[in-house]
Amino acid sequence: MPESGPGFRTYNREPGGTDQYGLETTIDFFVELGDAWEERHEVPFQVGDISRRGGGPFPPHATHRNGNDVDLRPFRRDGEMAPTDIFDLAYDQDATRELVGLIKEQNPRAIVLFNDPQLIHEGLTRYSRGHYNHLHVHLPLEGSDPDEFLICSCQHERH
Repeated sequence: MPESGPGFRTYNREPGGTDQYGLETTIDFFVELGDAWEERHEVPFQVGDISRRGGGPFPPHATHRNGNDVDLRPFRRDGEMAPTDIFDLAYDQDATRELVGLIKEQNPRAIVLFNDPQLIHEGLTRYSRGHYNHLHVHLPLEGSDPDEFLICSCQHERH
């Protein structure tokens, strides 16, 4: 994943981006999403963990093994490129909702795990333990059943 581009920035990037390798289709999706996002907003979205080069285990993640799972930070009202969570007054639900909507518009099969009760109620995201401070976007592989996606159970606060 490039360190930054139109409409996106990375965060908590390991040296050389060793935690941000993904399938070509995944990287292309988020680069194109950045282009579409930048047309609407000045504040970029933030990309975190994706996968290790070649895939495989990526502790503490239960997923992030195949290059088609991507962590994103929710937006902040102040536009800062900093962490937030759904309990923080700085959390910008409207911008986060809009990003999730754009993800779903660009890829209707995308599954977004994020524990904002309102976004879950609206059918935009699904609950998954530990996903209060980051969105986990799963892009199902071509020909796969999105419902077979294993729910991510990462417990860390690194995001």
